[in-house]
Amino acid sequence: MKSVLVQCWLGGSEVMNLGEWFIEIILAKFGYATRYNTRGRIEDDEPVLMVIGSDFHSKFLNQQLAELDARPREIHVWGAGNGRGPGFEVRNDPRVVVHAVRGSLTAEWNGCGFVPTCDPGFLLPWAMPIEREPSGEVLYVPHWTERGVAEQEASIAAKWGATACIDVMMRRDDVAPTIRRLVHANRVITSAMHAYILCLAYGVPVSHTFSVLPWKWQDMFSSLSIVNRQRLIDSFPHFLARKTQ
Repeated sequence: MKSVLVQCWLGGSEVMNLGEWFIEIILAKFGYATRYNTRGRIEDDEPVLMVIGSDFHSKFLNQQLAELDARPREIHVWGAGNGRGPGFEVRNDPRVVVHAVRGSLTAEWNGCGFVPTCDPGFLLPWAMPIEREPSGEVLYVPHWTERGVAEQEASIAAKWGATACIDVMMRRDDVAPTIRRLVHANRVITSAMHAYILCLAYGVPVSHTFSVLPWKWQDMFSSLSIVNRQRLIDSFPHFLARKTQ
């Protein structure tokens, strides 16, 4: 089976953020396994793909590009966003190849021109069809930085009328059951953007309580009226696939 080398925050760890797990589900739908930078690299000059995340900004990319050294490696962007906002643009580096970005603000800030603007999280129903059957649950899903002790989470959940809390940091075996539970919820309250995107994609009533990285939320909201899943699918860079070891 062919595979794609991916750059994401906790890539390859036993526990990853819910949004990071979306990558494996979506790539599997395309027919590819997922490997993670850098220990998963098969070829010395193999390009890496940035899919879901808020790292398409100069501070992160400059660090990554410095590590590529003199060999002709590239970073390909397919759906990632600039979570730092204006002032952290990535422009005019031939090693950064943009196929799609998360939102129209990222496209504007980073000078990407006319590329598809859609977070890959919106492809989840295409990659993992689920028939929605409301369970009666009202779920609270805090951003990973807002995960607190049980008493704090219970207090916040009660404030929002939630019946249970969902931890966005999870192992692979918990991903599919968590996604199904969110899809079947009567309502979701979240400060985790990819939990919010999941709900929008599957048609689950959702409210946001975001307080972390407001630029990434504005970027995502900037493209809701023009989300085009098919353009995002069509723009996927299949040529990055490699034979697995």
